[in-house]
Amino acid sequence: MKPIDYEKYYELNDLAFWRTLCAKDKSKYFLGSLERITHMHSTDTQSALFVADYGSGTGELVDELSSLIAKHPLSVNFLFSQYDISESASNKAKSTEIFPIDSYFNDAPFDVTMCCHVLEHVSDPRLLIFNLLNNSKFLILEIPLELTIFSSISQIKNETGHINFYNPFLIRSLMHASNMLIISEEIYLPSLAVHRASGDKLGLRYLIKKIALAAMGENATLFFSYHYHVVICQRFID
Repeated sequence: MKPIDYEKYYELNDLAFWRTLCAKDKSKYFLGSLERITHMHSTDTQSALFVADYGSGTGELVDELSSLIAKHPLSVNFLFSQYDISESASNKAKSTEIFPIDSYFNDAPFDVTMCCHVLEHVSDPRLLIFNLLNNSKFLILEIPLELTIFSSISQIKNETGHINFYNPFLIRSLMHASNMLIISEEIYLPSLAVHRASGDKLGLRYLIKKIALAAMGENATLFFSYHYHVVICQRFID
């Protein structure tokens, strides 16, 4: 399998709609996590939290979050910075600057780092988590749950650059091995709109997965793909 060309990926205009649609879907979960962190984080002397989006792509997630926060202000302000591996991502960004991804580690420590659909792309996810939390108090991760009983070698030959495949047990094992504390976690089903845009025109697969998750809980991930959203921190923080 050839490594994915992210420069070419972000140049494809027909994927812009897909990225925006997915960002709308994910933003409400990230907003909930940011709100949860504000209740845990002492903001008596801090009027804003500094938030990094590591692997931001073309910035749709921060755009959608900013829109939600404008409609439903929280108790503190959020100052976002975005980082991505692709120069094309920066050129395609709608509203904010996208910095080179390596510069994240040269910037001042952040209160929160968001890392959405990145771990499935990196060769050493444990090292990435460790490094991100060395520069941030809290880390919000979202990871696709693609490892099911139906997974096969053909899944490895994908066009999205996924080299790691996860289920909830593997993610929790990764957190434990990295000495990280899980603050909150949620398994959710992407919206009907996302399913329809990905080929489920009648929404039948969406309905089946929704019923399975409601009836079986986490065991539904044995059979179907979902998203895993988690907030973590180092096991010992001030």
